[in-house]
Amino acid sequence: MLRSLSISMWSARKHDSEASQEIAHRHGAQADAGRYHKALLPKEALAEVQKIASDARREHYFMTLPWDDICPPSNGEDWVRS
Repeated sequence: MLRSLSISMWSARKHDSEASQEIAHRHGAQADAGRYHKALLPKEALAEVQKIASDARREHYFMTLPWDDICPPSNGEDWVRS
């Protein structure tokens, strides 16, 4: 049985175009030389949610096998598990 896991999380960051333009101008760089983001919440505010997502991924990887361990390549060669 095939399983997959997809976890999406809000990053609590927003692109700060004014800061990006100001830094580029200040250093004589092209406008797209850097991209600066501002944090909308303190880092600690999302720490528990990020830990839960990380633990879920780790558990999923522990309980499943990579696709190439399950389905050998079909190029005619003998498949040997390494």
